[in-house]
Amino acid sequence: MVRIKIKALSLLKDVIGKDHIDLEVPFGTTLKELINKLAHDYKGLAEIMEKIELIVLVNGEKKSLDYKLVDGDEIALMPPASGGL
Repeated sequence: MVRIKIKALSLLKDVIGKDHIDLEVPFGTTLKELINKLAHDYKGLAEIMEKIELIVLVNGEKKSLDYKLVDGDEIALMPPASGGL
């Protein structure tokens, strides 16, 4: 098993109900599989993902969806920034 930490930022904290999740996933789990699992476990998150593309960072860097998670990875989920002057 691989231990990871998921940080929910901005409005996603409210959807998930907390600002982070400590999770264990099987070895070889990809970032895409993790996102699908989260969308399944948190229906509000799935609804948001239907409307906007979330920014997903692994250890502060953008990774491809086929990236295989490793022990200690920290995944940040956030909506795209909006606003302006």
